[in-house]
Order: sequence, then structure tokens, then C-alpha cells
Amino acid sequence: MPEKKPAIKAPEFRIIRGSDCNDAMMQSAYKHFSKNRTVPWSYTSFKGSLSNTTSALMVGANHDYHTVLGMIIINPIILSSSECFDAEADAKADSNLDSLLIDSAELEDIWVVSSYRRQGLAKTLLEWGIHELCALQCPVLHLEVNADNHAAIKLYERFGFVNVGRRKNYYDDGKGNKSDAFLYSLNL
Repeated sequence: MPEKKPAIKAPEFRIIRGSDCNDAMMQSAYKHFSKNRTVPWSYTSFKGSLSNTTSALMVGANHDYHTVLGMIIINPIILSSSECFDAEADAKADSNLDSLLIDSAELEDIWVVSSYRRQGLAKTLLEWGIHELCALQCPVLHLEVNADNHAAIKLYERFGFVNVGRRKNYYDDGKGNKSDAFLYSLNL
């Protein structure tokens, strides 16, 4: 009879909105985020994306919640005032998503530090993001994923995301190898 592997106990954690993160958390997240990127983001771009209302860091409960375990960045697509006929909407866009009409959102990035993977943390981050979008009455969430990222695809499909397209040879690993991007959508 094969020997059973001991169950991995998920770490204690807390999810903190990107807009509530201190600079030390942002720097730590940026370090992990940049590690495996073939096309790096500037720290300013990263901080700007993480600072919106629907983005967050997952931090471990040890060391006063400063150990970054994962991150999710979701960008809401807001209707302009000409599209929703509300002249005040654009003026509020930077400060209050609650009062705006959100057309859709894009899951720009989600990741978990490699040593914490396979413990349900990405699932928890995605649940958090979807909950935030539902509270904002966002109708649909879009994403793109490397066709070779089977673990991510499995997670998205378990949530009900539907494959709606493909971008041929979209990703380049920096060594001349190309892979397709799958496009997924989830009606909320």
C-alpha cells in the first residue's frame, strides 16, 4: 500500500487591499512579482496597479503580516461619463468605485509564492476578488492565461470561467519559445 503524504497545513494569512499596503509590503511583493517576468514592470506601474480598490496582497500571519504569500490585481473597466450619461462619474473615478458603473473587469495577475502553492491560496485570492467585483455590481471578469499554465487553467475552469478565444504565439519566454494565450470570461 502506498504511503500517504502528510497533509500540508495552509499558513495563517490576511488579505490586505493594495490601497492599504505599506511600502515594505509593496517592495516585497514587487520582488516576488518581478522574479519570473520576461517583460518586467516598473515599480511605479506595479504599485499603481496594486493600489486600486480591487487588488490585494495576501500576507502571512507571522512577522506582523509582512511576509507576502500572494497577490491579485484586478482592473475594473469603468464606463466613461459619455457612456453612462453621468457627468459626475469621471470625477469620482479615482476615489470611489462604489458609485461608478463598471462595464467589466480584467484579472491582470494572480500569483502565490512558489513555496506556498498547492494550499488553496490562489483559490482564496480569486474568491476575494470575485466577491469584491460582485459588491461593485461588475457583470463580467476577463483574463488571459498562458496555454501551458495547466494549474491556472484548471483553477479558472473550476470557478466557471469559459474559454472564449486564443491569441496565437502571444507569450515569449525570452529564449525564442512562444506559447498561446487563452482568453477566459466569467459572468458574475
